[in-house]
Amino acid sequence: MSRLSFRDSSPVTIHIPQELPTQRHHIVIEATMKPVGVSSYQKNKVEEQGEVLNQLRKSGKDIFDYNDTRSVQSAGTTLYQTTETYGTSISIENIIETLKSANLTLRVNFNRPGKHSNTTCMALSAEVLSRLLKTAADSGGNKIAELRVADEHNASVPSHGSFYIAITQKGTQHYLSAVDYKILTAYDKLYHN
Repeated sequence: MSRLSFRDSSPVTIHIPQELPTQRHHIVIEATMKPVGVSSYQKNKVEEQGEVLNQLRKSGKDIFDYNDTRSVQSAGTTLYQTTETYGTSISIENIIETLKSANLTLRVNFNRPGKHSNTTCMALSAEVLSRLLKTAADSGGNKIAELRVADEHNASVPSHGSFYIAITQKGTQHYLSAVDYKILTAYDKLYHN
């Protein structure tokens, strides 16, 4: 028995865009579980962490949204600054308490446009946030922490750049105000597609 094949004889029009839409650099903060080894994995604990993560993401609202950046170049370095300020939906003190109670952490990502570009990602732990709360505010009222890759902690020019996390105090609580990313321009070009 032979098989029959029916084809539509009408031509199909395929639209190919001439220019791809431009994408922007942006910073996004993600709440996630701290990695554990296979021998430490506990299914019920992971389910509990998942519920806490969902609640944290709902209460944090704009903290976990993409935040576009603008770039400023000076003396061979590029500084990417977030264009939107973060809201006051959840305080740093509440974030620290939630992270510690459920063994969670935050990831700060700098996403570069382009299909083959690299993303820079660094951890922002409850411990770093706790130390940040204890620092003195600068003249603008911000308390600022610098995040680096562990191997580049003492490097004069870190090849992966640095994140600067700024928080401000409003009343008795602290809130995230800005996240900036600074990198040597020559290194930054290597990470773009």
